[in-house]
Amino acid sequence: MREPLEGANGTRWFEVLAHDLRFGARTLRKAPAVTGAAVLTLALGVGFNTAIFSVVESILLNQLPYRDPAAIVTLTQIDSTHSAAAGVGEWTVNEWRRRSRSLETISTYNDAQLMLTGSGDADVLRGMRVSAEFFDTLGVKMLLGRAFVPEDDRSPRANVIILSHELWSRRFGADPSIVGRLLQLNAAPYRVIGVLPADFHPLRMSNPAETPQFFSPAGYDEGEATLCRTC
Repeated sequence: MREPLEGANGTRWFEVLAHDLRFGARTLRKAPAVTGAAVLTLALGVGFNTAIFSVVESILLNQLPYRDPAAIVTLTQIDSTHSAAAGVGEWTVNEWRRRSRSLETISTYNDAQLMLTGSGDADVLRGMRVSAEFFDTLGVKMLLGRAFVPEDDRSPRANVIILSHELWSRRFGADPSIVGRLLQLNAAPYRVIGVLPADFHPLRMSNPAETPQFFSPAGYDEGEATLCRTC
């Protein structure tokens, strides 16, 4: 059996360590206020560094799980006070599409809510209304069914819906025959046309704690003042 390491003065290193630990414990007991402050500072420092690392990891280290994520940008309309406008007008979006020479597609999205009834308990669903090219812009393919087409996005919008993988699994038992089924949403029939893959990561909603459970067409009208301000 190998002998423990010894210091220059012949004292075994673990004896020195034990002595230092006992000394440190006595010092901490004599000054509880200082000890508490040190522990709190250490805890705050660890928490702050963890938060910073999480932000750096999500923004710099992990790319968005979309096709060509470096090419995805967010367009925002700025008003005369240099503040982001509450909504973007359909006319403005059409002008961006018409005049842009560097953007392949421009899609729009906004929060939405639908009440699901007629199949079990009523369920308030939070989701998004999006323009027809939304999933093509992100390069996302459906697990089942299809994405939206321009005809779905005309005004009045078509009553069709795409389900998140979570909602499909939780509410419908991952039924592969869900595509084509009619659901009662806000007392109106909506036809399921697609189901998203499990690894799809949607864009953030206005409430970061929420994850969209469905997507439906925006159905924007050029006569509307802003895109989906009241839907």
